Amino acid sequence: MNGERFLGRVLVADGVVSGLCGLGLLVAPGPIGALIGVGSPAIVAAVGLSLLGYAAMLVTGARGSGARRTAAIAVALNVAWLVGTAAVILSGALTREGNWALILVGDVVLVFALLEGVAWRKTAGLTPAVGRS
Repeated sequence: MNGERFLGRVLVADGVVSGLCGLGLLVAPGPIGALIGVGSPAIVAAVGLSLLGYAAMLVTGARGSGARRTAAIAVALNVAWLVGTAAVILSGALTREGNWALILVGDVVLVFALLEGVAWRKTAGLTPAVGRS
């Protein structure tokens, strides 16, 4: 599979997963907020809406010449999400279930960040540094 095709597929996959998560947060912000320890359903809904916007950006940017720029933005936002996740967990603001939910989501975000980074490098004609002499 060529680099551009792989990059497009990874961006669309990230977009679909993010969109589904965002939709879930919008559909049930109260119960999700109560489970994870966020007192305001509005905060949960705002995160859901943000995820839907992110998903739209990924899916629309996955094709054509803008895919590399979209991937660079996605990697940066995924890293920011992971830093935010660590900060929220370390703050102790959530329930145990909330912390575990963030850890699991963080695992998925990390995988997408890595895949997008690898795909971005492939489209630039760069090879991984592993094993180079």
